[in-house]
Amino acid sequence: MKKRWLAAILVVMLLLVQAVALAGGEGECEHEWEWWASDTHHWQKCEKCNESKDEAPHNMSFDDTKNLYVCSVCGHECDHEHDFSGDWVKDGVDHWHVCKHKDCDAIDGYKRHTMVSDGEGYKCSECGYTRNHEKHQFDKYGFNGSGHWRKCSVKGCGVEDPDSYEEHSFEEDAENGYRCSICGFRTDHTEHSWGEWVTYHDTHWRYCDIEGCDAYQGGEHQWEDVDGTFKCKVCGAEADHKPPHVMEDDWKPMDDVRHFKMCIHNDWYDWEEHKWGDPDEGKDPNECQVCGYRKHDGEHEWSDWKPGIYVHWKECKIEGCLSTYEEEHQFDADGTCECGYMEHEHVLGKPQQFTDNNKEWHYRPCTYTNGDFKCFARKNEKHEFVNGVCECGYIIHEAKGDWKYDEYVHWHECKFDGCTDKLGENEHDRVNGVCRVCGYGKIDYPVYDDVQPVVSAPLPPQTGDASYLAIGIGMIAAALCIALRKRQSN
Repeated sequence: MKKRWLAAILVVMLLLVQAVALAGGEGECEHEWEWWASDTHHWQKCEKCNESKDEAPHNMSFDDTKNLYVCSVCGHECDHEHDFSGDWVKDGVDHWHVCKHKDCDAIDGYKRHTMVSDGEGYKCSECGYTRNHEKHQFDKYGFNGSGHWRKCSVKGCGVEDPDSYEEHSFEEDAENGYRCSICGFRTDHTEHSWGEWVTYHDTHWRYCDIEGCDAYQGGEHQWEDVDGTFKCKVCGAEADHKPPHVMEDDWKPMDDVRHFKMCIHNDWYDWEEHKWGDPDEGKDPNECQVCGYRKHDGEHEWSDWKPGIYVHWKECKIEGCLSTYEEEHQFDADGTCECGYMEHEHVLGKPQQFTDNNKEWHYRPCTYTNGDFKCFARKNEKHEFVNGVCECGYIIHEAKGDWKYDEYVHWHECKFDGCTDKLGENEHDRVNGVCRVCGYGKIDYPVYDDVQPVVSAPLPPQTGDASYLAIGIGMIAAALCIALRKRQSN
């Protein structure tokens, strides 16, 4: 009986050890939470594993010191209190409200349509959107080389389900290489040969280089701070700051259709169409109420043709008018267009830097000439570096060694020979007099040879490490076994 009891105790102990070891197993993410925000909501996201939590609307209140509305939870700032329009914006699947503030992209009430019969068809009971069927039948697939998505099969509809996109699930197909088991898309390859990333504003994308393949990848940049410069973890694009962008106050005319304003940090810009005055409200219908651009009365006075590489255009000569008119080239038998542009094979010259010292690209100008005609075409190319220097003369920097510093700032030196630029130069970020970045201000106490070292006490086990607990349980089990054996012997 005692032996059975002893065996039971040992089994329980072993199970406890196993359970504790599993509970403290490796692979759990030590989350590093950061607040993220849209115009209306905030949430926390782990920068390591992208897990999200605590999504909620902003708790905005006016801050007199900043003259802004500030969220008390995440710190999101806005220069106005949202005033969402009573009118619905809608597509074939959803509807939502937009903020009436002219510079705001915030939306509210985003929701799927609720369709009810109106006797002739079906209408959304909330926004009034109509169609000839109550529910979409998302049983057809649209696809490209990258993935597939569901489409409505009702005749005349074809609305796509915005939440249904997924990558292909390929299986071998004896007739034609590979076939997606879900949508039926066929291809002769499943391993794409991705080209270089292309970036535009806050997004990036790349295409498969294999002929006939239209697969692509893309999305918004994923920024991380690298020595004071924000860099996308996916494509490597760099920015002077992490979005959201800080836009200029005033809109400027772009052309006769649009106006724009720039981010104060870089060349990112936002644009929208002109908003002409409403005569019923006593406003000038020829004047944009946002940027002040004014259309002139009467006909345009067009200039002579101005040649481009693929098109030519005319500009209105009336002062202040930004209207243009363009057409494709029309070449005669000699290969000459009436604008003066000639058909020819481009002859590329030596690479030249862009005036803004583009970090990724340079260009090669076409050197073709024929009489008075000189081609002005350019071909853009990626920089290619040898010892940090491109053929066009552009220099890339790479930090070397530890931080350098003086009383006020810290920086990294560039590792390439001859470069004296200071990388990541910034003012000290002091806590109790010591810079958190470079350590400037820290006191290095002297070390004496005749001082005996202090033996530190064992550190407590780290969170998630079950080894100490398992050892302890094992020792307890061993002690119990010894005690029971002594009792039996007596």
